[in-house]
Amino acid sequence: MAIDIDTFNPLAFLFLAVPLFFLWRRGRGLGYLFCFSLFFFYIWAVFANVIFPLWLDGSYFDIMRGRTWADFVNFARSSSSRTSTC
Repeated sequence: MAIDIDTFNPLAFLFLAVPLFFLWRRGRGLGYLFCFSLFFFYIWAVFANVIFPLWLDGSYFDIMRGRTWADFVNFARSSSSRTSTC
């Protein structure tokens, strides 16, 4: 099973209509509303393509059950992080 959102679906327009209405009521100009809409659709597309689809399979839970957060952290220092005394 996956939770998936399309890049541009009617739900995005519904979520956009509410802030646009309040911004329009506060006296924002047409250019501001247009730029806000473009930024909103950009963020919506980022979420749709990067974060989702969110897979909720039993196999994923079985794989992640035996791991701890320390398995994913690199504690080794890199040579570029050393400070020079010159």
